[in-house]
Amino acid sequence: MPAGLWIVYRMDQVAAEFFSAPDTVLRGAIYVYIVLFVFFIFRAIVVGFRWTFPVVEIQGARSAAVRRSMSIVLSSVLLALCYDVLKTLTWA
Repeated sequence: MPAGLWIVYRMDQVAAEFFSAPDTVLRGAIYVYIVLFVFFIFRAIVVGFRWTFPVVEIQGARSAAVRRSMSIVLSSVLLALCYDVLKTLTWA
């Protein structure tokens, strides 16, 4: 939930420029759809983690490249989220 709200916050300026004509209610609906889309992406990430890192792992079942790429992508998203939170807390 916090990540969905963070993404909507980051996309607010882009959405305000792109959707300048619609009413506030329509922009609110767009924000709701963005949050729901983020939830869907989060669900896909969780399913990917369950597939990549199973509880009982068979030797050599998953490649190290898949684990490495998943770790890089998710760590970059987490790093951006942490940077924005720390920037807001310290430079506010």
